[in-house]
Amino acid sequence: MTADARSVRRLPPRQAKLTVVREPCSRARSLLRHWHTFFGKAHPIQAVRTLPQLAAFLRREWRNVTATPWPEADAARHHYIVGWPQAWYVDACTTVICFDAVNRELPRYCKAAQAGRPPPQPLPPPATRRASAAAAASADARACDAIRELYADDTAIYNRHCPVS
Repeated sequence: MTADARSVRRLPPRQAKLTVVREPCSRARSLLRHWHTFFGKAHPIQAVRTLPQLAAFLRREWRNVTATPWPEADAARHHYIVGWPQAWYVDACTTVICFDAVNRELPRYCKAAQAGRPPPQPLPPPATRRASAAAAASADARACDAIRELYADDTAIYNRHCPVS
């Protein structure tokens, strides 16, 4: 565990936790859309349009993207928190759930939990996994590999906890 990972863990070590994990390349596409929406027009992310450009941007900005403590007051970096590695939120007391379509799948999970029913499994097979598989056969494959390498711990967690249907 890195010093950065320790700094984001605020709950006691034996506290039960729930973390949603997404496939890193699929998550990166979503991350780019989020950053385009929430960062101002002058932010360098606005010039990033493709997955290869995003991979290069993440490599260049990795220190800023993963800066801790969260630079909430810094308008140039405050939305980078969305790009923090998912692995930072996973420890031995974490239940990992795998949702690629969080907006659709998480409400089903919460509704079942509130009703005391077993949580549903992710909807098989998530369209984003099919999209990721198609992207792997395209020019974006190297960019996805670079993103998965940057988010190596996330990739390992995803591969361990999120079997592909």
